[in-house]
Amino acid sequence: MAHEEQTLLRDSLSKSGAIWRITRKLAPVEGSKLGVCTTGKPFSAESSDWSQQGLASSSLQKTAAGTSLCQRYDEELKSRWPWVKQKFHKKMQSPVDINTDQCTFVRLPPIYFIQYWEAEGDMAILENTGHTVKLKLQPKTPIRKRPMISGGPAQGIYVFDSMHMHWGETDNNGSEHLLDGQPFSCEMHIVHYNLKYKTLENALNYFDGLLVTGFFGDAVELDNPELQEFIDDLKQIHDCNKSITVPIKPIFTFIRDCVTDQNYYCYPGSLTTPDFQECAIWIVFSKPFEISSSQLEEFRELKSSEGGKLINKNDRELQDFNDRPILFSVGEIKSIE
Repeated sequence: MAHEEQTLLRDSLSKSGAIWRITRKLAPVEGSKLGVCTTGKPFSAESSDWSQQGLASSSLQKTAAGTSLCQRYDEELKSRWPWVKQKFHKKMQSPVDINTDQCTFVRLPPIYFIQYWEAEGDMAILENTGHTVKLKLQPKTPIRKRPMISGGPAQGIYVFDSMHMHWGETDNNGSEHLLDGQPFSCEMHIVHYNLKYKTLENALNYFDGLLVTGFFGDAVELDNPELQEFIDDLKQIHDCNKSITVPIKPIFTFIRDCVTDQNYYCYPGSLTTPDFQECAIWIVFSKPFEISSSQLEEFRELKSSEGGKLINKNDRELQDFNDRPILFSVGEIKSIE
C-alpha cells in the first residue's frame, strides 16, 4: 500500500476514537456459567510479548510426565489467545460444532464495523461460482472505500474481501457451523484480510491473516423485506459463472440487527474451502437473521459447475475441535461511517 494511502486511511479512522490505539484487555466475567479464563486474571496485548521470545522457558521445560513440549506450548497459547503471535501445533480446521459448555465467557474490546452501513453508490460483483454465491467489490475499489472491521479478538484492522453463502437441501440444515449440535437453515460468511499483509493472497500465509464473520440464518414463513433485493438478484445468476453488478448497501443492511449489541463466539480456525488454510480468526454471531423458505429456495435454483446440477448443499463437514480456545463475548458493536 502506498504511503499516501496509509495516511489517508489512518486519517479517515481517527474519528473513531483512535481505533489504532485501542487498549485491549481480556477480563473474565465473575460467576460465568461458561467457564473461567485459564489465566485467572485480566491481561493486555502487551503482556503477550513473551510469545516473541519463544516458549523455551523454565515453565515449559518443567513439563509433567507424559506431556510433550508441543502440548504444553499449545496449552500456553490457549490460555492467552487471542493475544498471541504464534500458531498452535494442533489442527485448527473449520467449521466446528460450537459447544457452549466449553466456552470461556469474557468481555473483549468493542468491535468496530467501519464503512459498512452507509456505502451509498458503491458497486460490487455478485457471482454464481458454481459452488456458492459470492460478492466482491469492484477490483479497483481503493482500500479507503472498503468496509473494514477492527476490535473484538482482532489486533489491527481487517479489510473486506468478499461475502458468500452456505445452504442445504432443506430448511432444516445448511449452516456450516453448529451450535450445541443444532444446525441453522443457512450461514453467511464475510471474509476480511489483515491490512498489514496488504493482500488476501499474502494474508493466507499467516495465522492471523484473515478474520471471518459468520451469521446464521433461520427459516421463517414470511419473506424478509431487507433481503428481497439480494434474492431478486439471484434470479439473474442462475447459470454457473454468471455475474452481475449490484449496489453493495442492501446486501449488508439486513445483518445490522445481528451485530448491534449482540453476543458472539470466536475461535482460531481455517477456511472452509480449499486449500483450507489455517489462517482465520472466526467470529460467529449468536443472533440469526430471518429468511423465508421461499427466499431460501432461490439459492437451490442456482446451477453448479458439475454437469449443470442444481446447488443444493455446499457446506463442509464438521472438523474436530482439538481443545482449541473458544470465547463467548458480550458484544459491544460500534459503527463508523
